[in-house]
Amino acid sequence: MRYFSLIGYSKNAVLIDPEGSEFGPFTVYKEKLIDNKIVSIGTLHDYLGHVARFVEYIYVASLIGLEPSKQSLDVLIRSYESYLLHGELSSNKIARDIAILTGRIETCSPSSLQVIEAALIHFLNLSDSLAKATGKDGLFSRFMPNAVIQISPQESAKLRGSSIFGGVIRGGAKKKNRGARLFLTTRKSGTNRRNSTQKRVDFQFPLNRIGDLLDGTKCFRDRAIYALLAASGLRTSEALQIRVEDIDIKNRLVYAHSPFERANPGIIESEFDLLRWKGRECADTFLIEPWASCFFEALQNYLRYEFISSAGHPFIFQTLSGENRGRPYFAGDRSARIKQFKKRAEAIDVHLPKGDALHSLRHSYGVFVLNYLPTPNGLGLSETLVAHLMGHSDIKNTKIYARHDEEIIRAELEFSNKIIKGRDILKKEQILIDFYQSRIEELRKND
Repeated sequence: MRYFSLIGYSKNAVLIDPEGSEFGPFTVYKEKLIDNKIVSIGTLHDYLGHVARFVEYIYVASLIGLEPSKQSLDVLIRSYESYLLHGELSSNKIARDIAILTGRIETCSPSSLQVIEAALIHFLNLSDSLAKATGKDGLFSRFMPNAVIQISPQESAKLRGSSIFGGVIRGGAKKKNRGARLFLTTRKSGTNRRNSTQKRVDFQFPLNRIGDLLDGTKCFRDRAIYALLAASGLRTSEALQIRVEDIDIKNRLVYAHSPFERANPGIIESEFDLLRWKGRECADTFLIEPWASCFFEALQNYLRYEFISSAGHPFIFQTLSGENRGRPYFAGDRSARIKQFKKRAEAIDVHLPKGDALHSLRHSYGVFVLNYLPTPNGLGLSETLVAHLMGHSDIKNTKIYARHDEEIIRAELEFSNKIIKGRDILKKEQILIDFYQSRIEELRKND
């Protein structure tokens, strides 16, 4: 930090302001955390560091000529996430100008935001309490006095309703917004979606036409993406955000990690804002044949003929043409990806219902592994295992893939006919496995 100095460790930490004096609100915050035993000693040190940097951010905001008003206060705080993640490269002018003055070149990983957020919420809640008790909070009122002036009850209610920072205005907030979040990234990282109900499967891409789809896809990148979706059951966003280090070609393994739990070097802020994660429970994927082999073959050709090694970011799938050539493909035109996929599907006489596109390959995977995958116990894995493979946190999201369609009926009738005719009496499970193995051979021939 350039303007403030954090001296001492944990319980002995003191924040010194630019005038060389101890910054009182920081000390009060530290003592509250210690008295209430909210965090451990190590976490206390981390929290104090996060708050110290936030205090300096507010102070520097008062130096750059930001209009000190209640309207700009919320904008200032909302810019802090961009300041942390992108520093001097931020597209947000406030965040960028402050970062230049503080010299913030190194940025934090998105996975750090939840801890920073927790520290700041504690600190701002304390500011709220001080505002209600004394009429001023000690931070905003000191560096941006006009931002905490007396305002009408109507204005106060409006500000409190639109921001969790309403409590720092004089008089404080009258009620808390439970579960509030400061940062957009922590809201979209998947933790608040894990109990949501996935929509019912409307369409799964026909298993016996996936080979035709891949044959008709001459772009190695797209062929690799389609094969990966069919082989792994990944969500499209998960597949497009796969990185080079997530693929173990030697052992034929693919992993899917949250982009918000690790750094994202080489991407600009607008690309970062397009990252998505729905809360997949496990990084492992279970690749099924013959699409797994199709994927690694297409991947090899993609890396050899299309991949741009000097792109400067870790995401394996790239935009291949135009002004964004080499940039992450997940940040490209989503509608163009859907249009191209539907065009290729229609070329093989597969007509996708409205609203269905690449995600139909994930549906096909779910239906297949739950109903048709040959196992020692018959066809299909248990719902618990399928939920694990597909990254479902709730098994209710897996049950929608259950099927009892004509293929299963045909296998059941074949078994019954063999029993009735009294010949080649085999275990039911073996007959079902043999039946599906013949289907696999058909798929391989089509491929």
